Amino acid sequence: MAKLGMTKGMPTDLSAIPPICEHCILGKQTKNSIPKTREGKQAETPLSIIYSDLTGLEDVPTLGGSTYIMNIIDNYSSFPWGFTLKKKSDVQQVFQDWKTQVECETGHKVGIVRTDGGGEY
Repeated sequence: MAKLGMTKGMPTDLSAIPPICEHCILGKQTKNSIPKTREGKQAETPLSIIYSDLTGLEDVPTLGGSTYIMNIIDNYSSFPWGFTLKKKSDVQQVFQDWKTQVECETGHKVGIVRTDGGGEY
């Protein structure tokens, strides 16, 4: 359209190289998709293998004042749980409360707990 002069207000000199826009480059980047099938040994019963991680200190607290988030995922069902925490030291009590509750609800015991080794537990 610029070459044919069909626009108003658009520069028609296309000989100059436009400046590089870092934001445009980042916006056009793509990520590899997550595989649809899980690899490795799968849990055979609910709660036999769970994954847990703590994120934080978040820059913006929740309305309740929490700045940490504890995530738990069951390997068998891929069911996730998320808990907001005000202090990092609350992890142990929240985890114990969660463990008691899900063991009563499901009738299964929590087996292996896998973490990133961050020392929260």
